Amino acid sequence: MSTAVRLANVTPTDLASLALVGVAAIDVLRGRNIEVLRSRIMLCPVLVVGAAGFTTLFSTDPVLSLVAVIRYAQVFLLVPVAVVLVLRTWSDVRILLGTVVGLAAVEGIIGTYQAVTKTGAGYDGETIRAIGTFGIGDQIAIGIVVSCGQIVLLAVALKGRRKHRIYAIAGVALLFVPLLLSLSRGAVLAAVAAAGVMVLSAGFRRALKIGVIAAVLVVLAAPLVASFDSTVGERFTSIVDSSSAPDRSVQDRYDLWRAATRIWQTSPVVGVGLKQFPAYRDSLAPLGTSSGSDQVGADSYVRVQLLSPHNEYLLLLSEQGLLGLGSHLLLLAVLGIRHISRLRQPETNLTDNFLRLVCVGAFSFYAISNLWGDLAGPTTMLYSVFLGIMLRSAVIYGSPLERSLVDDFTSPAKRPADADI
Repeated sequence: MSTAVRLANVTPTDLASLALVGVAAIDVLRGRNIEVLRSRIMLCPVLVVGAAGFTTLFSTDPVLSLVAVIRYAQVFLLVPVAVVLVLRTWSDVRILLGTVVGLAAVEGIIGTYQAVTKTGAGYDGETIRAIGTFGIGDQIAIGIVVSCGQIVLLAVALKGRRKHRIYAIAGVALLFVPLLLSLSRGAVLAAVAAAGVMVLSAGFRRALKIGVIAAVLVVLAAPLVASFDSTVGERFTSIVDSSSAPDRSVQDRYDLWRAATRIWQTSPVVGVGLKQFPAYRDSLAPLGTSSGSDQVGADSYVRVQLLSPHNEYLLLLSEQGLLGLGSHLLLLAVLGIRHISRLRQPETNLTDNFLRLVCVGAFSFYAISNLWGDLAGPTTMLYSVFLGIMLRSAVIYGSPLERSLVDDFTSPAKRPADADI
């Protein structure tokens, strides 16, 4: 019965991804843009799904794990490959990334309104937590969406045309407000770290200038932050105490990490199977660990089960063993090395420079945020889209296809309007 329910749980995002895959399939049948599929890099997402399928053979509940493999194929293979296939011109990239920024702006406005009017999710006895349109059961989603919008805007601010930089900087600053109001410590840390990597990647001189400006702002703001007694201030100053004096949510996360490690030790190579972490959690976690969290809204209440250790790498290790974790780390290593090597190449044009930074920022954000979070909920498809963008950039790098695309992006005789970022 539970398996049937999971299979029938189709969301609008799933329908949109299905339409995207359908468009890409039509292109393949017509023989358009299929040269990108011949790249060896495209084997990496195939290995991720293949490892998940193989470990399912050893799962304690093969049927449930098989259902999860179908979702895996959607997230790590079908949607990213579809994105790779449909992105053919700069106009395609601009529309896609512009949609991400628009989504971040809408969610940020709604989230800020919720925090100001106290109609969001509950925290510390008040419904002041910004959640956007995602509901109280997916409170961290707005932080991920807003952060992705900031990554795109920061790339424009660093490598876009001068006339667009001031607007992009203003957008990054404004989106930081709903990011803070989301009260998601993990999203804020990952966003700041990704921004730091992007700034350093943009060049030493620019990084030095921005670093000096940031240092001055920190010095000027420190007295204000110290005297600013608010929920937001207390929430983020607690990051410093998370290791020595963790609050209940942080302590539960540490306990879940230990439970994931113990689960992995029962089957080190192939794990216990996809979606099997909850079945082992209670027997291997410390006695004081909570199995769920109470999520309160302005007029609703939800009890959310803790179905993962809130660490994507430990989740992979416990459910898929070294095989599953290794396949994911291989994918990350290939993308990371590919895009870092791109940063060492001479700058060619605005389009290339902009996409370099977007890929570096997205890679850094997800690699870091997965240390204390996992891929789940409505923002999973957003990760799939950015994975597709990173694969696209990595596949065409240094190839004749890249040169033809760069010509298409920049040639005044072909698409003069498309050269703008």
